[in-house]
Amino acid sequence: MANFMDYLEWRGDLTFAQSPFNDIDAMILSSLSYVNFDGIVPGIGGTYKTVKEASDEFFTLYTKEQLKKDKSFTRNMPYLMQKAAETKRFGNARLQNYETHLSETEESQFAAIEIITDDDVAFISFRGTDDTIVGWKEDFNMSYKPIPSQKYAIDYINKVMFQPHCLRIGGHSKGGHLAVYGATFTEKRNQRWIETIYALDSPGFTPAFITDERYQAIKDRVVRMIPEESIIGLLLDHDIEPVVIKCSGKGVMAHDTWTWQVMTTSPVEAKAITSAAGVFDEVFKKWVAQVEPDQRKVFVDDVFSLFEVTGLKTLTDLQNEGIHHVREIFERFNRLDKGTREVVELLFKVLWSQWWESLSSLFKVK
Repeated sequence: MANFMDYLEWRGDLTFAQSPFNDIDAMILSSLSYVNFDGIVPGIGGTYKTVKEASDEFFTLYTKEQLKKDKSFTRNMPYLMQKAAETKRFGNARLQNYETHLSETEESQFAAIEIITDDDVAFISFRGTDDTIVGWKEDFNMSYKPIPSQKYAIDYINKVMFQPHCLRIGGHSKGGHLAVYGATFTEKRNQRWIETIYALDSPGFTPAFITDERYQAIKDRVVRMIPEESIIGLLLDHDIEPVVIKCSGKGVMAHDTWTWQVMTTSPVEAKAITSAAGVFDEVFKKWVAQVEPDQRKVFVDDVFSLFEVTGLKTLTDLQNEGIHHVREIFERFNRLDKGTREVVELLFKVLWSQWWESLSSLFKVK
């Protein structure tokens, strides 16, 4: 099954003049913001590094042994950069205006980078939810309040657009949400320069956002893509029909763009989302419709208290060391109210079915 690494083999020798920008290019650029460019790419107003220069510097700073320790779904993105760096299509693309924030007290995780491709169109890539647990909590906080990263996204676009230029914007997961949100509320003079906005398996919005005239003004430029086993990309409200993509990943792994199937210059489309994704979407939307915002806050805090009792900070740590904290997790789970337990159990069954079934029977989930 071909993914975008295969695409780089097929099309990497072609410039954008020879083969125009397409959806797979957007998938690749949206994924590059997951790379840790700290100390490599200059910040706002600085100079730039080409993808080739940044890749060479990155692999000087980090050994393969160090990178192998990363078990998160973003672990392959440095290798995507390395592969892109060797191509005519992306090797000389300019990386600039790198910005990143992470705050546990604010419950926010944000990063963005601007990429100038050889067709002289900029692509702002917003980083999606990374490996940090606080980053995932920020995603769920969207169900009841504005999140700090939304403001950061607006500010970022306004800062890099101090000189008008043609612009594409995109991101995966929360990054796609921020792309749409930032494009909606950026200064009006900037909106006319935006060609396309890519939201890849990204959470949706509140009903008030969907009806806002500023969103409606840019809605027809949004391209929404989700994998056939989407979970994150079905959260909250959407009013744009997605392109549903076939993927090799199952459950939570379907969120990883590395598993999405492509052919030539476009993704391989599926007929519809899977039944498992449909069940979760139906139950979660029903729950959101019935629960007031203040109760949603309690729910989100309860869900993440299951992780917080472990003292671990990342999903990689949870995957590697969580088995040592299973008793605390299930003791905390059994203290949740019945309605919360039902939604949490469904979420865990969809994401980690085999893990949940075996351990829930062992620790007697009530």
